[in-house]
Amino acid sequence: MENIYTGKTIELALEAAEKELGMKKDEFTYEILEYATKGFLGIGSKPVKIKVTYEESPEKFIRNYIDGLFSLCGIKGYTTDISIDGEYINVQVDGEEASLFVTKQFDTVESMQMLMSLSLNKETDKHYKVSLNINDYKEKTKTRLEALAMKIAGQVEKSHRKVTLNAMSSSQRRIIHSKLQDVENITTFSVGEEPNRKVVIAYNGPDAEKKSRKFSSSKGDKKGGKKGGNKNRGDRKPKEFVPQETPADVKPFFPIYKPEDK
Repeated sequence: MENIYTGKTIELALEAAEKELGMKKDEFTYEILEYATKGFLGIGSKPVKIKVTYEESPEKFIRNYIDGLFSLCGIKGYTTDISIDGEYINVQVDGEEASLFVTKQFDTVESMQMLMSLSLNKETDKHYKVSLNINDYKEKTKTRLEALAMKIAGQVEKSHRKVTLNAMSSSQRRIIHSKLQDVENITTFSVGEEPNRKVVIAYNGPDAEKKSRKFSSSKGDKKGGKKGGNKNRGDRKPKEFVPQETPADVKPFFPIYKPEDK
């Protein structure tokens, strides 16, 4: 990353960089872009301008990212805990006002997680995998989805009819698949394309293959009403068409074209 700093002297410009970046001058490199000029009688004087190049740590980048975003949203009184294990970065944010980002579908936090990962990887030119958790929303998500999976699985087992859930993220779909993988007579699979990929919960019991349904040739037989319902429709004679005259005072609905006599 690069930043520009100015000061009356090079030392003052470096002090400004150290203060803003939270680094010591031996932790970054700098280049003098412009030297200070006194001008004439103080008129036209210019400060020193330096370009500072530094590599920001992933932890500091994420903290600045969250602080900047929360500041724009007017959110205060939160804590951020970041742990890094190789390429995996776990971010835990806690605070009452931070619950603003935890929606019922939990899509907002996952979107923030994705944007944070993309920004960090672009800035550092590396590949980090960021996991963002706000007020333990992931634990709550898992509990809610597992309960939903078991409820729908019970309905599917009774009705033998598959149920397609709403579109979910890959992590949410994994929770459903994992919860139901050992449930008897139930199978799960995903359909559709991202971001509208959905989980299907289906019956997979010993009688999953349904027999072909037999339909009677007449509604009367099905209801036990009319006689002669077994008579094939092919034996019926078509009704004879009898044209009816249109009264003179009634105009036809469609206009009639009458060619002129030659």
